[in-house]
Amino acid sequence: MPTPEQIFCWFVAILLVVVALRFLVKEKLSFALVLCLCAIGFAFFGLSGVQGLLKTGLLLTVKDSLVKYGEKLEGFQTNVASMRAELGEHQTLIDKHQQELKDQQALLRTTQTNITGQQEKLSDVTYWVKNLYANTENETIYTSDTNRVLVSQVTNYGFCVCIKLKHPPIRESIQGSVLAPELMFVPIQFEKPNLAYRNLFVTALPLYKNIRSTQLRIQYVKDTRLTNVTEDVEVRGSEFYLGGISFVHCDTNAIYLRDLSALDHR
Repeated sequence: MPTPEQIFCWFVAILLVVVALRFLVKEKLSFALVLCLCAIGFAFFGLSGVQGLLKTGLLLTVKDSLVKYGEKLEGFQTNVASMRAELGEHQTLIDKHQQELKDQQALLRTTQTNITGQQEKLSDVTYWVKNLYANTENETIYTSDTNRVLVSQVTNYGFCVCIKLKHPPIRESIQGSVLAPELMFVPIQFEKPNLAYRNLFVTALPLYKNIRSTQLRIQYVKDTRLTNVTEDVEVRGSEFYLGGISFVHCDTNAIYLRDLSALDHR
C-alpha cells in the first residue's frame, strides 16, 4: 500500500507532466524540459526504495544531531560538576580562613587581656614606687607608751606586742628593730611572724626583763589608699581585741590573725 509520501510525490510528478505538456503545445520547449525533469525527480522520489533511503538518511541525520547535542550536554554537565567541585574547594578554603581568623581574633583577645593585666601590674608597680619614695615613714616608739603599745606576755616564751602606727602601712614594706637594755640597745631585727591590720602592727619579742624600757624603731611605706586608723584596741590575756572583737591570738608557737570580715564591714 502506497504511503502518503509516495502519493504526494506521484501527484506532484503527474501535475508537472501535465503542465509540461501545455508548455510543449505552446512550443515552450525549455520550460517543458525543466518541468519534465522535475516530474521525473518527484516520480523517482516516490519509489518505495528511494523513500526508504530518504527516511534512513533523515534518521541518520537526526541521530547524528542528537548524538552531538548529547555530547554537548554531557560536556556541559561535566563543566557544571567541575565548577561545583571548585566551588566546594573554595568554600572549604573560605571556611578554613574564617576559622583561622576566629583563632587569630581569640589570640588577639587573649593578648589584649594579657596586656591589660601587664598594664595593671605596671600601674601597681608605679604606685609602689611612688609610695616608696614619697610616703616612707620612720617611727620611734617606746614600749612604755601605753597609748600606742599594748603588751601581752605569752607564758614564759616571750611577749606579743601590738603597736599603733600613725598611718596604715603597706604590709610588705614594714621593717623594724628592737633596742633593749639587755642587749646594750643594739638594734635587733623583728622576728617573724609579724602581722598588720589597718594601722596596727603586731610582732613577737623575746622575754626581756625590762620590757617597758625597750625601744622600737619601725620603718614602713604609708598606704595612701587606706585612711581609717584604729585606736580602740585592748589586750585580754593572750588576745588583742578591736572594738570588742578578737582579731589577734598569740601563743608559744605563732601569732594568729582572726577573720576580719566582721571588722571590715563595720
